[in-house]
Amino acid sequence: MSPDLTSIELFLKAVKLGNLSRAAEQSHLSLSTASRRLSLLEQHFKVALLPPL
Repeated sequence: MSPDLTSIELFLKAVKLGNLSRAAEQSHLSLSTASRRLSLLEQHFKVALLPPL
């Protein structure tokens, strides 16, 4: 499955804000949903997008 626009926008917000929790909140997503979306992006592109916590 190819990445969707919501997941890409979430990633960009997380980078801009420096915080996945805030990016999830601004995107009206739960943190677990946001985390799963980023995990799927990482699997698709075969690269770590954000540093581990």
